Amino acid sequence: MKFTKLMMAAAGAFLFAGSLHAENWTVYSNGSLAQNTTPYGWWNAVYSFDANDPAGSSNQVMSFNAGAANTAVGSFGLLLDGKPYVAALAESTLTFKWYATGTGKIALKMTSTGLNGAEDESKSQEINILTITDADLNKWNTATVNVSQTFPTTSGAWTSDNNNGGGYVFAPVLSDGAEGAVFYFNDIVYNNIKTDVEAPDVPVLPAPKTVPVPTQNADEVFSLFSSKYPAGSSFSIGEWGQSTVATLTSIDGSQVYDLKAFNYLGWQLPTTKPIDISAYKYMHVDYWTPDGTGFGFTPITTDGGTKEYGWVASTVNKEAWNQYDVELSYFAGGGVDLAVINQIKFDNGGGAQGYLANVYFWGEADDSGNTDPGTPSEPGATWYGSGSCASPANFTVEFKAVSNGDGSFTVYANVINTDNKVGVVPQWGYNGGGIVPLDASTDSNYSYMGTSSATFKDGDNTGLFFYIAYDGAAARVDVDYVYGSSNEQPAPAPVLTADASEITSTSAQINYLVTLPDELEGADVFVYIDGMQASASPIVLSQLTPSTSYSYTLTATASLNGKDYNSSEVVVTFNTLRDATQPEPVYRGSVAGTLPNCWIDGVNTNDTREDVEVAFAYSITYNNDQTLTVDVDVDNDNFSKIVGMNFQLKIGADFTPFTKVDTRSVSYTATTGQTYQEGDELQIELFCPYNGAAYTTPAINYTVGDSLTNVVKVEEMAEGLVDIYTLSGVKVASGVDFNAVRSSLTPGLYIVGGKKLIVR
Repeated sequence: MKFTKLMMAAAGAFLFAGSLHAENWTVYSNGSLAQNTTPYGWWNAVYSFDANDPAGSSNQVMSFNAGAANTAVGSFGLLLDGKPYVAALAESTLTFKWYATGTGKIALKMTSTGLNGAEDESKSQEINILTITDADLNKWNTATVNVSQTFPTTSGAWTSDNNNGGGYVFAPVLSDGAEGAVFYFNDIVYNNIKTDVEAPDVPVLPAPKTVPVPTQNADEVFSLFSSKYPAGSSFSIGEWGQSTVATLTSIDGSQVYDLKAFNYLGWQLPTTKPIDISAYKYMHVDYWTPDGTGFGFTPITTDGGTKEYGWVASTVNKEAWNQYDVELSYFAGGGVDLAVINQIKFDNGGGAQGYLANVYFWGEADDSGNTDPGTPSEPGATWYGSGSCASPANFTVEFKAVSNGDGSFTVYANVINTDNKVGVVPQWGYNGGGIVPLDASTDSNYSYMGTSSATFKDGDNTGLFFYIAYDGAAARVDVDYVYGSSNEQPAPAPVLTADASEITSTSAQINYLVTLPDELEGADVFVYIDGMQASASPIVLSQLTPSTSYSYTLTATASLNGKDYNSSEVVVTFNTLRDATQPEPVYRGSVAGTLPNCWIDGVNTNDTREDVEVAFAYSITYNNDQTLTVDVDVDNDNFSKIVGMNFQLKIGADFTPFTKVDTRSVSYTATTGQTYQEGDELQIELFCPYNGAAYTTPAINYTVGDSLTNVVKVEEMAEGLVDIYTLSGVKVASGVDFNAVRSSLTPGLYIVGGKKLIVR
C-alpha cells in the first residue's frame, strides 16, 4: 500500500491493519496504518509508511528521520480519533520494533485531545524511551512500555469523563540524532486493551449546511482551494507543530477543510515552484466557525529568509460565512514578495472549530510600475480617531494623524492601559512599514508620536495600527485612517487612570490620577467612585469582607466656563485577602508512582538504571498573602540520590522549584510567587525531571482554600501496640508502641493501624 504525503492530513485513509487477537490493537504493521489513525508532522519530520525493510526482508516498514538538513531533532504523531477509543488503551502495554542506522534519543509523546480536539498540554507527557548506542545499530530491537506506569497523567486523561476518545497514541520525538541517521518502526501494538469501552458523549457543534459560491470570472482568478475554480498549484499541510487537525470534507457538494483545535494551519506549496500572485489585487478566504472569535492569514515568502505579514480580521461572525477580501498590497507593505509565495498560513483560531473554503487571488493589481505617488494633500489635514482591543488585554488608543507636505504623515497617540499591564511599550505600523517604537510626543495633549517613512497620496488606506507590547504578551489595535482625511476635533476630555493597592483582608485603597489636555487647563476636576464624589487620592476603603471580590467604577469631570467634560469610565477590581486571624487552610493527601529509568548515585551507573517506586505525602497551605506553600515528604531515601533530579511544583504553566526543608533528603517545600483567589480550581502536579527521563505525578485537583486531611498526623494516632508497614506492604515492625519507635523510622509515609501516617 502506497502512502501519498499530500493527502496525509486530509484523508488518513489506511485500512485497519488487523488485530493479533481480540484484546490487542495494531497501530501499524508491514505498511498498513490502523483505521481512524492519522499522521501529523510536527518538527523536521520526514517519514514514510511504505519504506523498505533495512534488514532486507520483503516487509514494508515505517521510516523516520529529521529531514534533508540532517538536524538532530524531529517529531511526528499518529492521532487516533475513533475506535478503539483511547480509554481502551489506558492500562495496556505498548510494544513496538525499532531499527536505527545512527545514534540518538527517542522519546514518545502521548496526549489527550480533549472535547474540542485540542491537545491538552496539562494531560500530555513526553518520556524518553530509547537511548540508542552503537551496540543497538543496524538490527531490529523490541521496546515495551507499560502505558499507565510510564504515562500516568495521559493514561488518567484517557479514562476521564472529559475525554472525547481521541489522542496521539504513537508520537516519536528525536533528539541528539547522529547526522544522517534513519529510524524505522514496525509492529506497533497495544496489548491487552479493554473491550468494554463505550463511545464517549461528545457535544456536536453546529456546522455550515452550504458553502458560498464565488462570482468572480475564472480568468481573473488564481485559485488554491475552491470547488468553483481549477487549482493553480498543489499544496500539502505544513509540518510546523500546529495542533490543528485539518480534515478535507464536502458540504453541499463543495470542498472545505474542517479544522478542529484550530490554532494555525500551514499550507506548503511545492518548494521548486513557488507561485506568483503579483498580478492580482486581492486575497479571498471564506471562514465559518461555531465558537471562534479570531481569524487571520498571510501568504509567506521563504526565499532569502521568511517574510510574512499577518492580517487579522476585525470581526468574526459565528455560525455564518465570513468572506474576506484583503488587498495584496497590505502583505507587500510588510515585506512579503508577492512574486515568490512558498507558503500560506491561517491563524488566530484560538483553538476553536472552523471551516475553510474558497482560498484564491483575484482582481487586477494596480500598475506596479507607476512610481508617482500623486499629489499629496495640503499639509495639516488632521484626522482624530480612536480604537480598542479586549484580547489579550484591554487597551484603548486615542490618536490624531496629520498629513505632511511630502506625502508622509505624523501620528500622535495616547494609550489607555485599562488592565494596568506592566512593561508597556507602545509601537505602531502601517502599509509599507514595519512595526517601530513610538517616540515621546512634542504635543502636550499626547504621550507618543511617530512619522511615517513611506509616502502616500490622498485617498490611500494607510493600514494604520498600534502594536502594544507588555510583559509576557502583546496586543494590536487597528484603526481607520485614509491619507489626507480630516474631521472635527472631538471635545476635550480629562483622562482618568486608577488602580488598587495596599490590599488587606478588610481594607484597600484606590489611587487615581487625572490628566487634563491643554484645552482644559485651569478646569475644576471632580472624581466620582460609584457615583459618590471622592475627596482625594488615594481613596481609602475599610470594613471590607475578607476573601471577597470588589469592583468600583470611577469617572472624572472637568468643569470649565460653565461646561462639563467627562472622562471614560474606569473599573477597578480586586480581591481582599484572607482573614489573617483565622488558621490558614491546609489540604493534605498523597500520590504515588514509579519513576522509570533512574540512575541512583552510588547504586547505578549511566548504563544500569532502575525504576524507583515513590509515594509523596503532601500538604497544601493557602497562605494569607494568597500564595500557596506545598510541603512534600517522600517515602524513598533514593529519591534525592537520583542523578539530575530537579524536583518542581507545577501548577498549570507555572513551575516552582522545591527546596529541602533541612538536611533530611526526603522533605521538601515550595512557595509560589503566583497568587490565587479562594475558590480557584487548580490542577497541581509534582514534576520530577532527571537524567534520562521525567515523571509527573497524577494531577491533584485542588480548590484554593479547601481543607482536607486523608493522611493522619502522629498526634492523632491511637495508643496501643500496632504493626507498621511501608506503602508497598513491607512490614517494618510488629506489635510495637508506635510512639516509642517513631523516632527511629525513616521520614516518609507508613500504614499504621490501617491508616496512612506521615513521619517527619
